[in-house]
Amino acid sequence: MAKIIALTSLPTPYVLGHFIESGIPRQNIFYTKNGKKRSNWQLNFHNNRIKNIKIFNRFFHKFLQSDKVWVSSYGDFISLITAYASIFFRKRLILGPFELPYNESFYRSIIRKILLYFPLKYSERCFVCSQNAKEYFGSMTYSSENICIKRYKALALSDYKKLDSNNKLTIMFSGALTTLRNPLSVIFAIKLLDKKQISNIRLIISGSGSQLAILKKELKRIDNLEYIIDTRSETNIIHGYYAVSDVLIAPNIKSTWNMSIQEAMLHGVAIIGSNSVEAVKDLIGESGGGVIYNGDHSSQISSCIDQLIVNPKNLSKLKSKSLIYARKNFDELYVRDYDFVNLFG
Repeated sequence: MAKIIALTSLPTPYVLGHFIESGIPRQNIFYTKNGKKRSNWQLNFHNNRIKNIKIFNRFFHKFLQSDKVWVSSYGDFISLITAYASIFFRKRLILGPFELPYNESFYRSIIRKILLYFPLKYSERCFVCSQNAKEYFGSMTYSSENICIKRYKALALSDYKKLDSNNKLTIMFSGALTTLRNPLSVIFAIKLLDKKQISNIRLIISGSGSQLAILKKELKRIDNLEYIIDTRSETNIIHGYYAVSDVLIAPNIKSTWNMSIQEAMLHGVAIIGSNSVEAVKDLIGESGGGVIYNGDHSSQISSCIDQLIVNPKNLSKLKSKSLIYARKNFDELYVRDYDFVNLFG
């Protein structure tokens, strides 16, 4: 059996399932220093974060002993060097899953194409998240023969904090509270509804970020709206919110992927999403489990919410399509109490 190691800067749930399927032991999964530091996202992997020369030496020793190397990031120096070293030492190279980059300048695009040309050309396989990403990375080598779509594992907890449901339409936003994620557009969309509709809505905002203060200020200005703002990042809490939600809104101005869409669909949540989000274009376009709108206008989101309130039967159909598609098409990573160690036996 081939000896394989993995290097990533991505959050554990995004790629761990793929690593497990490939038979990579936990001690052979390494994280670059740029990797996210949320403890519940990289539980039990802190000893393999390449943050000093001692851990780098351990990584390099395992690299030399390996036959195959999986590099799931390209945005940091160590990942890029590892990809080139794999080619130099004639090791089988796996790349991805890569997302489509966004907000990229012309010059940065040129530099990226130069740096990734050889890793893409000589990799055994390059995984990408979306059709647009496949075309983008395929254009770098003028061939997409070794590029295939393999999305992130969708994390599905068997244990999560259960919340009370009610008869209101429960709308959720999940993600960083930043300008690019655009949570304010959800608030402004709800403001455009009439008072009776607002009184029949429960809004859940799960996330933290620079726009938290202004979100709280705007929410206080809406009469009769029941809302929850939760800045905790524990996954069992977030999945508890998914479980009682009817609709997830993904209003990103610009986005590569959006993992919350996959996770919400596993709970049978309908999606209202901007066509600026790669996951919306691919997953909702294929499943019919939601509504896609153009641009980032709050009026469009408000109109989508209004249609679902007026036509609850249609909402039920969207939720059903969302769940059916997720169960049929997503590679799920089921984790009890987020105990990653048990997955490795």
